[in-house]
Amino acid sequence: MRKLITVAALLLAAALPSAASAQFFVGARLGYGFPWGDAQKDQKLKDQIKGEVPIQVDAGLKLGQALAVGVYGSYAVAMLSNDRKDACDAANVTCKGNELRLGAQVNLHAANTPNSEFWGGVAVGWMRGNFTLPVGPGATADVFSTGFEGAIQGGLDYLLNPSFRIGPFASISVGQFTKYGGDLGDGDITDKTFHGFFTIGLRGMFGG
Repeated sequence: MRKLITVAALLLAAALPSAASAQFFVGARLGYGFPWGDAQKDQKLKDQIKGEVPIQVDAGLKLGQALAVGVYGSYAVAMLSNDRKDACDAANVTCKGNELRLGAQVNLHAANTPNSEFWGGVAVGWMRGNFTLPVGPGATADVFSTGFEGAIQGGLDYLLNPSFRIGPFASISVGQFTKYGGDLGDGDITDKTFHGFFTIGLRGMFGG
């Protein structure tokens, strides 16, 4: 995590001389994320969810031809694991889950052809996982965990016109939940560990 923050700071410092030629951009992503690691010690994330479908909004400034800095916000629908769905069905309740993310990102762009370019960079931010758990016949509890994560990301943009680009992307994240809360109480997570998602999808971008 510290290395990702350091890289982002260095890239941002390098961008300052290009601020005068900055162009605004806004875009959106849709993908599918495959979980890895533990939400907490000995609690594998894939035992809770088998995947997630994140919808992300990006916005920021393109500084010159090579560097883009910005922010992002993401909402992801969690696809519950079979074991979790079976437990909810046995309790005769409806369970659901989602992930919220907010953060900053820095990306580098490099021309591939006159109508396409590669891009790649890092993102760091805050995350919150929200879940409904069965706690008895016909009864549920809403719980959440919060923490921080970093990601390495990249893709290939196809320039359909000077103002719009679209293309595939991939990212891999690593994060750590540090606090929990909800109907069952709140506090600090003592058995912290790491988890993340490998995400693939499609990104569209206006401007920049």
